[in-house]
Amino acid sequence: MKRLLILLLFFGLVFAQDYQATIIKPPDVFPTEDSRLKIFLGGSIDMGKAENWQARIEKQLSSYDVIVFNPRRGVWNKEWKLVSTDQNFRQQVEWELAALESSDVIVMYFAPGSKSPISLMEFGLYA
Repeated sequence: MKRLLILLLFFGLVFAQDYQATIIKPPDVFPTEDSRLKIFLGGSIDMGKAENWQARIEKQLSSYDVIVFNPRRGVWNKEWKLVSTDQNFRQQVEWELAALESSDVIVMYFAPGSKSPISLMEFGLYA
């Protein structure tokens, strides 16, 4: 976590109380013309079973003037099938890929024992 904050300072962010990070989660539309630093939180979710590590990072970034793309939905419907033919799953993956493409910084976390197949694919695309 400390490395992330150092990285943000490296990018020239100025800490100030009047800043507030914008947190965007799927299926919300995100700004494409916004010049703020965009950070994608990739990694373990495991259909809600993995710890919510994204919430910790959101809190740590809350005072920075950044946009945070958090792919962890508030509610995940367990009826959705993890296959490309399921429209909801496809929408989720496409949202993540578009957010990754728009991001300036990608944070990846793989929880011990997690499978995270989509995160591994995303990691491979941007490593």
